[in-house]
Amino acid sequence: MNYSSFFVIFFVSTFFSCHTVDNKALQNTEKYKISDLKILASEGHVAEGGLARLPNGNILVLYRKDPSFSHVSNSGEIMGKLSEDNGNSWGDEFVVYNSKYDDRNLVVGQLASGEVIVVFRRYDDQRQKTIDAGYIKSKNGLDWGNYKPIRNTEGVFNQPFGTIGQSGKTNSFLIAFENGVIKKYHSNDNFVVNLSEKTIIHAPDKNLQEPFEVLLDNNQSIILCRNGKGDLGEPSFFQFSSKNGVDYKYDGPTNIFDDFEYSVRSPISLTYSESDKILEVMGNSRYLYQTSKNEKNSIRIYTQPAKAVLKDSKAYDLSTSIARPIPSDHWFYGYPKSIDLTRDKRLYIISDAKIHDPEKQGSHIKNEDADLFYFTVSLKKE
Repeated sequence: MNYSSFFVIFFVSTFFSCHTVDNKALQNTEKYKISDLKILASEGHVAEGGLARLPNGNILVLYRKDPSFSHVSNSGEIMGKLSEDNGNSWGDEFVVYNSKYDDRNLVVGQLASGEVIVVFRRYDDQRQKTIDAGYIKSKNGLDWGNYKPIRNTEGVFNQPFGTIGQSGKTNSFLIAFENGVIKKYHSNDNFVVNLSEKTIIHAPDKNLQEPFEVLLDNNQSIILCRNGKGDLGEPSFFQFSSKNGVDYKYDGPTNIFDDFEYSVRSPISLTYSESDKILEVMGNSRYLYQTSKNEKNSIRIYTQPAKAVLKDSKAYDLSTSIARPIPSDHWFYGYPKSIDLTRDKRLYIISDAKIHDPEKQGSHIKNEDADLFYFTVSLKKE
């Protein structure tokens, strides 16, 4: 992406149609111009989405949807929509995959073959146990192949996250396990037969969640993991990096959301511009508990040269802050993902949430209304 003319606009739609949301909820900064919001999908708990471009140029969005408004339940299924006009509008919703378990923790991307893949975890909420992680693939976003489980994920906690890395003919993705273990899975045949597994991070003293890797130049890469500890004074994210794509080292905590008392409870998304050597990080604040503090939560964009944070994990530069889509009633859900639309425009998706039924007693886990939003952000011309 060309950051000399980088654009971002903030959008939102209803389940079947689009409507405009009050622009006063947004904060325009000196650097970015933020426009109206539109909801991409709603009518349930809709979150954990991902974007990919199909071989015909259309954009596919996939997301977990639970019509029972549950954060976790066996009603969770993978749904999708297609855009034929580069993300300006979206077609009807359709079912992509629905097992008898909760299908969650989606990693979506395009393979070197042009196929689209979604990696995800199957979780049995009734037994509160992970079944396994696996993936399905498609050439057109509508017709999907059989589910293929990933070995060594059966019956153990695991958390696919991030995006599909692509370096030449090699594709890769990450899965987090317990005890600070991050495994990298890669394939040089588009996950047809070959699927290599390697533990790239083992940090038993840390609660590493939702790892996101961005590939840089010359086989370098950066991984940011959310700190799942969430205690007072804890950093929100830990940084790991590699100079060769094989060996990874711990760089230290970052300064992302370091002005918060507690570590935030939602992951980040990373993108890298090869032309400008700029690393962009988008994240959002979310507290663990349902308090009035969550009403002022925000989306943040950090923009800096990749080499700066490779030298110093606390060199992330806050570019702008955007008000959350739903400014009251509950916390910010988050989980941003993105895709480039043109050389100077990027599309993001993110979820916001609130209590579905205020009269219902008990945890939000079974009572959470989450909508999936889509947006772009435009850089003001100097």
